[in-house]
Amino acid sequence: IDLAKFVAEERPHWMALEAMLHKLESDPARVLSLEDVKRLHHLYQRASADLAKIMTFAAEPEIRRYLESLVARAYGEIHETRRRPHRLAPLVWFFRTFPQTFRRHLWAFWLSLAVTFGGGVFGGLALSLDPAAKRVLMPFEQLRGDPADRVAREEKAREDRLAGAKTAFSSFLMVNNIKVSIT
Repeated sequence: IDLAKFVAEERPHWMALEAMLHKLESDPARVLSLEDVKRLHHLYQRASADLAKIMTFAAEPEIRRYLESLVARAYGEIHETRRRPHRLAPLVWFFRTFPQTFRRHLWAFWLSLAVTFGGGVFGGLALSLDPAAKRVLMPFEQLRGDPADRVAREEKAREDRLAGAKTAFSSFLMVNNIKVSIT
């Protein structure tokens, strides 16, 4: 190939790639449009191909070093793994992320609602058809009776049945939380 003609024809593309790389390096938070990404990729591929052509010639090591540097910089920008910093944006999450996620998984919501409703209907039917099944379906003693009777019984009570146990329970919780936080 005619080296002078080749360099004269390709230099504008190299300069365009270098200008794009300079903009990206000076502003790391810059987001490229789709057209800019396509242009960057095209210029990178073209510079890589030019480097491959130049490597076949022993002459002009200066141009070869320039292209190697340019291709390396472009490769680094295209394949970088730096992640965006996490920014707390509760309004964006509430008004955009949550609704999108909810709509994307709407089937799971309907399934869980159907299972919950079906379980409630099954339990209600089982208790109405067989009241003796309450012991099996609701194994806790305080749930077996009528809720109105339980409330009336607790309102009539003169003494606090949890008296003396509240401080013991709270101290147990504090000791447990301290153990958990230390280990």
